[in-house]
Amino acid sequence: MMKRLVNLLAAFILSVNCISAQNLTRWVNPFIGTGAVQSSLSGNNYPGATVPFGMVQLSPDTREAPDWAQASGYDYNDSIIYGFSHT
Repeated sequence: MMKRLVNLLAAFILSVNCISAQNLTRWVNPFIGTGAVQSSLSGNNYPGATVPFGMVQLSPDTREAPDWAQASGYDYNDSIIYGFSHT
């Protein structure tokens, strides 16, 4: 009897979880932190693809000769992409 009750409870919890599943990726902005705010040294995050503890990171470069204001080579406020870095 107890085993059946536990199985029913587990099935109920799993079914409720499946019903309430949503697509939360529409609320994610991968460009947060990629642009400087009012010429400050903020930003410096790259929007490139990588895996946890990955050694290779592919990201766009928006500066021909990056200065240290955009250490990542990408700034969201720039309108031209000059190339891609594989670091």
